[in-house]
Amino acid sequence: MNYTPTPVLKKLFEMLRIKYVDSSTISFQIGPIFNSSGRIGDPNQAVDILVNPLCAKADLYSLMTLNKKRQQMTKEQFRRIEEQIIQNQWYKQNVIVVCDDFHSGIIGLIAAKIANKFKKPAVVISSTGAGSARSVNSTDFSIINVIKRNAHIS
Repeated sequence: MNYTPTPVLKKLFEMLRIKYVDSSTISFQIGPIFNSSGRIGDPNQAVDILVNPLCAKADLYSLMTLNKKRQQMTKEQFRRIEEQIIQNQWYKQNVIVVCDDFHSGIIGLIAAKIANKFKKPAVVISSTGAGSARSVNSTDFSIINVIKRNAHIS
């Protein structure tokens, strides 16, 4: 990527003013732009752009705009549920479980934010029934084991 980027990535690097690509650049700048279409849009959009060496900057701007929308949605939906967690003192539970009208494409991001903020495992369920769970980093706790032990609950 640093020495011979594809034409698409070269355009993106210029637009983002990226001089050097490392794992952080991919994880926090490039990846989320392409990933956003799979989360809140049409994943084929990112694929079409990536395989088209003649893609226009407008196509990349479209993905960048979608990523900003995804960031804003995540921020707003996390802020709303964070208030509920604090107000209802759900942070006192061993595992924070929340259900709300979340966009199913960002429930994993919200679960990660909850686990990180409150240092508790989190399960986030959208009103459509889609769910995502996150454990807390640097612990032996397994959210998967909790879910398996409670599979009988519906």
